[in-house]
Amino acid sequence: MLHCVKQVAIKGGENEMVDGFYVANLMKEKHPEHYKVLTSIPVDFRDYGTDAYTFHKLQRQYTIG
Repeated sequence: MLHCVKQVAIKGGENEMVDGFYVANLMKEKHPEHYKVLTSIPVDFRDYGTDAYTFHKLQRQYTIG
């Protein structure tokens, strides 16, 4: 995905987006023990409230899947 939400710099190409695949591979190479934690321990995500209807969502996913 390449998307520039807000152009910050006139030169250099800085923006607010990150190449997640690159970061994951870098973690795997340089910090394999941390990478293993992020790929093997699920994290709970909860969201509840009211919009057009009342909702309560619970999802369990790995940080890097």
